[in-house]
Amino acid sequence: MSDGKLEKMDKDFSPQVDVLLPETEALAKQGKINEALEKLMSIEKQARNAADQASTGRILVQIVKLCHEVKDWKLLNEQIVLLSKKHGQLKAATTLMVQEAMSYLDSTPDMETKLELIETLRTVTDGKIYVEVERARITRLLAKIREDEGKISEAADILQELQVETFGSMDKREKDLKLRFYNLMIQHALHEEQYLNVHKFYKQIYDSESIKEDETKWKPVLQNAVLFVILSPFDNEQSDYLHKIYQDARLAQIPEYKELTKHFVTTELMRWSEIETSYGGLLSQSDAFNKSSEQGQKRLKELHNRVVEHNIRVIAKYYTRVTTKRLTQLLDLNEKDAEEFLSKLVVSKTIYARIDRSAGIINFQTKKDANEILNDWSSDINSLLNLIEKTCHLISKEEMVHSIAKVK
Repeated sequence: MSDGKLEKMDKDFSPQVDVLLPETEALAKQGKINEALEKLMSIEKQARNAADQASTGRILVQIVKLCHEVKDWKLLNEQIVLLSKKHGQLKAATTLMVQEAMSYLDSTPDMETKLELIETLRTVTDGKIYVEVERARITRLLAKIREDEGKISEAADILQELQVETFGSMDKREKDLKLRFYNLMIQHALHEEQYLNVHKFYKQIYDSESIKEDETKWKPVLQNAVLFVILSPFDNEQSDYLHKIYQDARLAQIPEYKELTKHFVTTELMRWSEIETSYGGLLSQSDAFNKSSEQGQKRLKELHNRVVEHNIRVIAKYYTRVTTKRLTQLLDLNEKDAEEFLSKLVVSKTIYARIDRSAGIINFQTKKDANEILNDWSSDINSLLNLIEKTCHLISKEEMVHSIAKVK
C-alpha cells in the first residue's frame, strides 16, 4: 500500500460506511465528536487493511469534515497528521483528505489558525509525490501571505523549497505560472549573482513543453542557459551541467553557441583576445553581456575570469612545474594577476600548486609520501617490463617469419 504498488481490494466496506457517515454526523451535532471519531477510526483501520481505497477515502474526508463542522481547528490538525502517519495508509485516501482540508483554508477564523493549518498540510505532504500538486498550491499560498506581509525574502525562500518536478502535474494555468515563477527566480538569482542557479532556472524553462514546441522561444532560452553555465565558477556541479548542455542535440542548431561551449569542455588553452574577436559581437547582442549596462560589463569581466581559470586548470594538468614568466605568457596576464588567479584556485582546492618566488617556479605536482612513490615506481617498472617482453616477442616473431621466408 505504501510502497507504490497497486493493491487488490480484499473487502468492500461501502455498506458499513454508508451507514456510519450519517450516524457519526448526528453524534458530532450532539457534541459527541470523540465518540464519532472513534467509530470512524475503527472502520478506517479495517478498510485500510483491506485496501478499500474508496471507503478509506470517504472515512478520512468525514473525519476532517466533522472536525471542521465543530470548529475544533486544533483537533483538525491533529487528525490530519495522525491519519497521514497510519501504517500503510492508502495514497488515494490521503490525497482526498488533503484536498478536503485545503477547502477549509478560506474559512479559518484568523490568520494564525490559517497558518497552522497550512503548516500541517505542508508537513503531511512533504516528500509525497502523489500530493505534490497540492503541496505546490499550499506553498504558493503561504508565499503569497508572506509577500503581502512584506517578508519578500522569506516568501522567496519558501518558493525555492518547492520541487520543480511538481509543475509537470499542474494544469495549463499553473504551468504558465511555472514560467512566471522561473523568470522571477532568474531575476532574484541575477541580483544575487548566482549564475549557476540562473542556468538551472533557464534549463527548467527550456524543458517546458510549451517552450520546446516553439523554436522562437527555445533558442533564446537555450542561449541564455549556455551563457550562464559558462559564466558560473568551476566546480563538479558546474562541470556536469556544462557537459550536459554541450551534448544537447538542439545546441547544434545554434553553431556559434556550440563552438563557444566547446572551448570550455575541451582541455585546451584559450586566448581571451581570440574569444573577444570571435564571440564579442555575439555576446554583446545578449542581455547578459550588454556593454551599455554596468551589470553587462561586470559579467564580461567575469567571463574573462572564467577563461583565465580554465587556462590555469589546463596548465596544471599538462605541466608538473612551470616558470612564472612562462605562466604569464600562457595566461596573457602580468605576474601579479597571474599569481592572484592561481592563489584563488589553490584556496578553492580546484588545483594544487606551490609558488617558489625566489626561483620563479610554480610546482603543480602534489607531494607524495614514501609508499605512494614506491607504488608509482613499482607500477612504472611493471609497465616497462611488459613493454620489453612484448617487444622481444614481436622481434622473435619477425625473425621466425624472416627465417621461413629464406628457406622457401
